[in-house]
Amino acid sequence: MPDKPSITDIRSWYGFVNQLAPFLTTASIMNVFRELLKKLTGKHVYWDGQLQQKFRQAQDTIC
Repeated sequence: MPDKPSITDIRSWYGFVNQLAPFLTTASIMNVFRELLKKLTGKHVYWDGQLQQKFRQAQDTIC
């Protein structure tokens, strides 16, 4: 994920993870991103430490 991801970057990554969702237990981790995408349609994303941590957790789950 880029240092300053756009909504498009996050949606793309979120869609990728959802493709793998039946095989993984990512629901609790991905909830943060689901809520973010609901609220920020067309707006700038503030990528903070919490989002970075959840992103890393999701990466670890996928790998």
